[in-house]
Amino acid sequence: MVPDAGGETQPNTHTPYRILIVDDEVPIREMLAGAFTGAGYEVLGAGNVGEAMELLQREAVDAVLSDVQMGSHTGHDLVRWIYVQYPNVICMLMSGLDDAACKECPFPSGCKLLRKPFKPKEAVSAVNAIIFDSRGFRVGQNAGQGKNDDLSLRAAYQTKRPR
Repeated sequence: MVPDAGGETQPNTHTPYRILIVDDEVPIREMLAGAFTGAGYEVLGAGNVGEAMELLQREAVDAVLSDVQMGSHTGHDLVRWIYVQYPNVICMLMSGLDDAACKECPFPSGCKLLRKPFKPKEAVSAVNAIIFDSRGFRVGQNAGQGKNDDLSLRAAYQTKRPR
């Protein structure tokens, strides 16, 4: 499944988007992994910021969904690192707190924050909406039409890391 303009999902007949879910709580990570897998995503998981950084150096992803509070390093630390290393990766944070650090986010449009509590389907819809907004198309929508071609854009986003 892939996002449409309303954040809803449509059948995906092309390469799935890859998302990294970062949360120190295994049940939350597993619940979100199930929701994103069910929506057609390829899902990777990490239990903390260090694991996420190591994984991102080996694996290309389209999006990262990270908890904010995870011990010694926060989701904000991860987002700042991603912004420098992989600025085309879409980032969204999850938190039940009103986090002032979101106002200092390095991304031009600021942090995208998913407020807890939320339903897994709401997380999928929120990430879908950001993918649609940032990429401006659905998978396959512009296939074969030059610079907005899904395959050429995916290749451009993933040149820094192996697949």
